[in-house]
Amino acid sequence: MKKVILTFCLLVIGFAAFAQQKKASASAKKTSTRQTHSASAANSSWGVGLRAGNLTGLTVKKYLGKSALEFNFGALYTYGYNYNKRFYKDEYQYIGYGRNRGLGLQVHYMGQRSIKGVSGLDWYYGGGLQMRFDRTYYTYRYKSYYGPGKNDYAWVETTDRPGFADIGLDGLIGLEYRFKQVPLAFFVDTNLYIELVHYPGWVNMQGGLGMRYNF
Repeated sequence: MKKVILTFCLLVIGFAAFAQQKKASASAKKTSTRQTHSASAANSSWGVGLRAGNLTGLTVKKYLGKSALEFNFGALYTYGYNYNKRFYKDEYQYIGYGRNRGLGLQVHYMGQRSIKGVSGLDWYYGGGLQMRFDRTYYTYRYKSYYGPGKNDYAWVETTDRPGFADIGLDGLIGLEYRFKQVPLAFFVDTNLYIELVHYPGWVNMQGGLGMRYNF
């Protein structure tokens, strides 16, 4: 994943530098209109890039003036969840669990406000929905009887592999800086996730940072 992120960032930066050089003459004529943050914002309709954190993957942003839509898709890094509560085979002896790295999709609507005195820097806030998909491996053992007596049994160890689809609400706040010389934006955010389905009421703090190419 780290190699993919690094390669993508290098490609984005290289493409941006090439585009900037190719349009240098045209850009020079529009210097006055590009010096303000509001002009930069007006020229940015979409942002596409990568984010790292929880979740890690692709990020897409649609600018709508003083608001924006954000879509994030990628791998989940979940901490603090009590997976024991998802094991409901009380008549068996629970041994342990493991899990695959899950996938998540976030859809956010945000208000976006510039910070006075710092050209190019915005803060944003908002909320939306998050959908999460993961598979957990539960290992346990049970008594397999081979005779009529109560002690005529042998312990058998087995593993279940259930999949889960969770839905919850997000509340987020973050900062975004859009560079003047290249069409790139750097962002950092923090997010509060409250699960509605499959385990209602579970709360998890998330966050991440990343970079987008704006066009």
